[in-house]
Amino acid sequence: MPVSLPDLIKTENKNHLIFDFDATIARLVIDWKLWHVGVANIIRKFEPNFIYEGGRMDLRLNGYIKKYGNELRDTVRGFNAFYENQNITHVLYNVPLISLIKKLGSYKSYIYSSNSRYTIKPILKKLKIDECFVKYICLEDVIYRKPDPDGLQQIIAPNVALSEYLMIGDSEATDGDAARAVGVDFFLITMKK
Repeated sequence: MPVSLPDLIKTENKNHLIFDFDATIARLVIDWKLWHVGVANIIRKFEPNFIYEGGRMDLRLNGYIKKYGNELRDTVRGFNAFYENQNITHVLYNVPLISLIKKLGSYKSYIYSSNSRYTIKPILKKLKIDECFVKYICLEDVIYRKPDPDGLQQIIAPNVALSEYLMIGDSEATDGDAARAVGVDFFLITMKK
């Protein structure tokens, strides 16, 4: 029988909870296919022969950032913030998870998201949970996107056992792989559509 998130937190002594944002706490209703095309167009400026044949650019992007450096990363960051700001049609909320976050009290909670801070913060403020998080690691704070563990490494404290951390997200391929890369447990959450 699958264990619930509250039971896992309590029984496994998970005192540091790291939450993804999109499709975990809330779902940004946005045409992500056009985001992939926009990122492919940016990559093409650095690598003119690049051909985008579909698929998830977010999972391929780190390789191009390693190849072309900060200029590509910063261009994608700017595009990402602008794209999210201009293209979100509405936001759906994971009400049970939001209720849980409000009740966490003594637990230390963090946000680790590939979304822009400028997208996330106003939504969390509207939900009255923005102050529930002791640290935000967003797209602007990392060199490489998930599944690279760059953001988790900024959250994990050297004096806290990895067993006390739990990454909570909607994607085995990004959130789960990032957590496993640093030895943190992962809880897959499915948000109703």
